Amino acid sequence: PLAGIIEGEARNLIASNGWTIVVTSERNDDIPAGSVVRTEPAEGSKLKEGQTLTIVVSEGPTFATLPDVSGADSQSALDQLIALGLAVTPRDTNSEEVPAGIVIGWNVPEQPGLSPGDQLLKGTAIDLLVSVGPELREVPTLVGLKLEDAQKLVADLGLTLVETPAAKSNGADKGLIGAQSVVPGTQIARDAQVAYAISLGPDLVEMPRIIGNSFATVEPRLLEAGFVVGKVTGKPNYKLRKAFVGDKAVTNGDQVPRGATIDLVFP
Repeated sequence: PLAGIIEGEARNLIASNGWTIVVTSERNDDIPAGSVVRTEPAEGSKLKEGQTLTIVVSEGPTFATLPDVSGADSQSALDQLIALGLAVTPRDTNSEEVPAGIVIGWNVPEQPGLSPGDQLLKGTAIDLLVSVGPELREVPTLVGLKLEDAQKLVADLGLTLVETPAAKSNGADKGLIGAQSVVPGTQIARDAQVAYAISLGPDLVEMPRIIGNSFATVEPRLLEAGFVVGKVTGKPNYKLRKAFVGDKAVTNGDQVPRGATIDLVFP
């Protein structure tokens, strides 16, 4: 039998028969290109010397006509393309318009620019572009902004601002946004909500009596008042000489931002 044999090998097998050989070709999905599909007359027929044997050689796979699967659900589009004999790979793709799970279209890496209705060889790799919905948004820093500036910034990202009661804030001046509910840099979905509160001004508390006391007394008083103990220098068993918020000296009874870090200087 010659079917499935490379054309050159097939010719060698029948060279001694004295037949006149005619070669034609056709596309075939089962026989590799360059191999014999069939003979005419068919195998098993008897030919006399000098008669003609036609060898039909495969040109490779047949063509598939690319369909328009845009808007279809991903599974039905995948089944349709696989049924055409194409090597399909689903690719998750962000889209602002196409809902998640719906096909945006397809892409043929080896032949960019093809359109629905064009033909390509079966077995060709094709990417099926499936929507996973809008790209995630990175939450911006709103604290310290005017409300109108924050509204524009958030709207441009496709997010929604939600107002919460105004409150004292050490992060922004009175009248500016003093707090937000979602930490800046967080990735959230389009149309998600970000809550904000307008600052009523600094949230100040009275500095407890710490100057003149040892660290054993100073530390619990600061923590109870909501402060953070910062750098401690000198000998903590001695009486506290100075206290600082940043580079600003503070003393007993001063109004200091709640939650501030207090650096302590002992003799």
